[in-house]
Amino acid sequence: MAKCAVFLVSCVVVLCGQSVLCSSGVYDATFWQRYFVAAGIEDGRAARYATTFEHEAIDPTQLHFVLDRSVLRELHFTYGDIARLLARKPAAPAAVTSFDHFVAVAIPSTVNASVPAPAKSDEWATITRYMMAIEFGGFTEFDARGGWIGSLFVQESTRLIVSFCDSDGLRNSAHKVVMLAELIRADMAQECVLVIVDDRRYYVCSAGDAASLRAELNGPAGETFEIAAAYHADMSRCAVASASCA
Repeated sequence: MAKCAVFLVSCVVVLCGQSVLCSSGVYDATFWQRYFVAAGIEDGRAARYATTFEHEAIDPTQLHFVLDRSVLRELHFTYGDIARLLARKPAAPAAVTSFDHFVAVAIPSTVNASVPAPAKSDEWATITRYMMAIEFGGFTEFDARGGWIGSLFVQESTRLIVSFCDSDGLRNSAHKVVMLAELIRADMAQECVLVIVDDRRYYVCSAGDAASLRAELNGPAGETFEIAAAYHADMSRCAVASASCA
């Protein structure tokens, strides 16, 4: 989805070609509710978010800094609404952006490395794409084939879903990919699921492996994050088939 600029002229904000007016230069809850509704957010949630923005004294000149995944989650925005707002985030001031890190996870195509499971694989791939887009701003997907020696020589098709990120993205979100990998491993009865962080390759083969790697990646101690349920709930409100949450 193409991003579009937000222009502030006097007391008018133009969001993707649609004018949103404020009252006498005051960016109150009414102003912000109109802004959120124009972004495609449902009226009830828009009103709740608008009250928060008014309380925090946010004005449109700060949008580039406020429309950040971690900030919006702290303000209790849903994942789906974060996606809607980030798709319309104002362009950043001209600067060279460097993404020096990457995170990837491999999505199996079988259950127990033997029974083809296209529907289950597609579901996890969709959840992973959505999660990577929310946490890191986007993803790239590659079809691949993997193999290993166990009791037999096993081969299967996989999808490698990759996101590039800066140091903040790595610190704030890489551990969530590990949590997702453990859920995939358990649900698809896989011996292990591959996670790649920069030049390091990890095999998540148990809940213990996942916990150790999460700690290494500075994940919060004892964190319980119902990642599949959280993202799937938001996705239920999106047009997943068209890869759009607008």
